[in-house]
Amino acid sequence: MLKELNKDKWIKEIDLSLISFSELKNYKYLFSSKEWLSAYTDVYKPEKVLFILDKQISSNYIVLAYQDRSLIFLGGSFNDFNGFFNTNLNQALYFKDLIKYCKKNNLKLQLNSLFEESAINYFNKFSIINKSTVSLRIKPVDGNFSKLISKRIRKMYEQSGELKFERQFLGCKTKQGGKLLNWLLDKRNNKLNTKKTKEFNLSFEEKFDNLILKFCFQNTLNQNVYIDYCMLNDILLACSLNFKHGQEALCYLRAHTESSNNVSYGLILDYWGALQNERENIKLLDLTRGNESYKYRLGAQEYYLQNLTVYEKK
Repeated sequence: MLKELNKDKWIKEIDLSLISFSELKNYKYLFSSKEWLSAYTDVYKPEKVLFILDKQISSNYIVLAYQDRSLIFLGGSFNDFNGFFNTNLNQALYFKDLIKYCKKNNLKLQLNSLFEESAINYFNKFSIINKSTVSLRIKPVDGNFSKLISKRIRKMYEQSGELKFERQFLGCKTKQGGKLLNWLLDKRNNKLNTKKTKEFNLSFEEKFDNLILKFCFQNTLNQNVYIDYCMLNDILLACSLNFKHGQEALCYLRAHTESSNNVSYGLILDYWGALQNERENIKLLDLTRGNESYKYRLGAQEYYLQNLTVYEKK
């Protein structure tokens, strides 16, 4: 069932029909969770969305947004992963209906960061422009994250001396949690505005910070969102924002203070986080999109997400 919903209806529909992150199949569905999409719609207030719901299987749904003459996943470029909740082959009927809808309304279907093989295989039957996005994740065979990390990073950690490390779970807003998250966002914005001005995107804007703050302090996420951080003499030096689902986690944002002595507080924190993951029996840490060099030094391996632009088949 495809529902075209205007602003006065999509908020109620999201609240009634969408599923909390902890109840979804795995961490890659974070950006289709009730918490993420409700926070996004509250901040960005899209005028109209296309809501697709399976009548027989209520856990099968997708929410798309209108952008120019295209349909995209609601959340757009902020979503590191996107999926259709394919639990059975009948879901392909929705794919067919979606393509008919786009053809009828002269819309292009832009499916970025798609990870579900069944959806990718289906849409590959149509005329498409197909590009892959490289992503990286750490998945030790024996659960030992720290042994995959380069010796130089390990040595920096061993010489970190008086640094204090901690993992703080969020979910409900606390003074400490708010302080950590605001520091991370401010530090990240300062770096983006001074070093990456040519790469401007919507995450540079204040609205993105509001989205993250609204998302992270929802009570239903009190076991799913955490910040790793390190301090020296009560001064924050590095933070990372992470989302956890079962024994898997993803690192979404990170920031650190620059050092003048060839020591990276961010990488030192990454090493401590690896040790903490071992203690908490986490089996996988996804570093998401992008092939930055530090990810390889942490022992990450490449995998690929698909970006599909679906046109009418001629």
